[in-house]
Amino acid sequence: MNITQKGETISSSALIENLVHVLEEINVSAFLDDWGPKYIIQVYNPERVIQGLLIIDNTVLGPGNGFINLSQSMSPRDLFINARTMTWSCAVNNVNFGGAAAWIKMDPASKNKMEAMKVYAMEIAPYIPNQFIASPGMNLGQNEMKAFVEDLGDRKGATGKPISMDGIPFELGVLELGMSVSIETVLETVGTGKNLPNGISGSRIAIQGFDTIGVKIAKYLFNKGAKIVALGDDSGTIFSDKGIDIVKTFNASSEGTPLPPLSSIKNVRKSSPESIIEIDCNVLVLPTAKDLITEKNVNNIKAQSIVEGVNKPINAVADQTLCEKGVTIIPDILTISGAPISSFAEFTRVRYDRAFSLIEKRVRETVKNLTQRAFESGIPLRRQSIEVAKEKIIRTMEDKI
Repeated sequence: MNITQKGETISSSALIENLVHVLEEINVSAFLDDWGPKYIIQVYNPERVIQGLLIIDNTVLGPGNGFINLSQSMSPRDLFINARTMTWSCAVNNVNFGGAAAWIKMDPASKNKMEAMKVYAMEIAPYIPNQFIASPGMNLGQNEMKAFVEDLGDRKGATGKPISMDGIPFELGVLELGMSVSIETVLETVGTGKNLPNGISGSRIAIQGFDTIGVKIAKYLFNKGAKIVALGDDSGTIFSDKGIDIVKTFNASSEGTPLPPLSSIKNVRKSSPESIIEIDCNVLVLPTAKDLITEKNVNNIKAQSIVEGVNKPINAVADQTLCEKGVTIIPDILTISGAPISSFAEFTRVRYDRAFSLIEKRVRETVKNLTQRAFESGIPLRRQSIEVAKEKIIRTMEDKI
């Protein structure tokens, strides 16, 4: 394992104290196991006021691929978990990438976002693209990925780039498609055997995290015949036993139009943001929620199935309790599959207009196979997915010997 600090000489005691504090938070020994991480790179450039972190977890299958997240705060542990999740997701989807995750500490509203991407790119340039290939994560998109690779001078350094750069922008909905198809496939594969509907049509769906990701998932499920009984965001929860007409209620939510806060929606019943976990539904979808379900509220869950998104909405204790109660959890390892599949398609020069059929085909195959194996063995879907991922990595290592 290598731990690298990059950046200019720190000239003040305050900056030194800040850097030492960040390095202490990494606590490398807490992460290290047989699978990684391979590199932990600390980025610190006081002259350009850039601070961040890059964790490259495992590169047995190929260079580490993962989201760059831009936010004010993100713990090294959260970043490591994201990197490890991508390691498993790439492996189960037979994508020749490893797992990684990156973070830039910055206010998402900052006008210096493009400058930050350029500086960050140059700081981690020695690892790109042989060890790391970036994808747009929290508060980033195709324009930032464009700036990232332009400063590197290497288009292979990132995916999710604009179509004009032969990219497959994540704004097209690659992540949302993977999550939606995962839900559909699990229901079709084991719905009846798990006391769930055997498809999306007629399913009672609740979605917490009705943002740019959540709205695309809601539209997909609604158009497939699902009954959307509840939607939640930071402002509150709206619900209807008869189902919420997504198109009518949100005026089709045209692309580029900001979604109104759910608390402002008329002619629907409303409640607190936290109440959505108590909704009686077949499937509770959590696209972007974080730490929502814990041991404190797990017994309030009425959903028969819970779908994880990108931010670990269920903690370990709650996860075990839910599995013991027979709740089907569709883990992030599967639901984020659209991202690594799309990234590898872009990396290998697949055209953007072919990406969606490729994502749908690969996700259906992977999720159906793993769901059947989990159901037949009685092993939770997360554990089954991790076991298959480990088998794939071990076989690849043996083949290289």
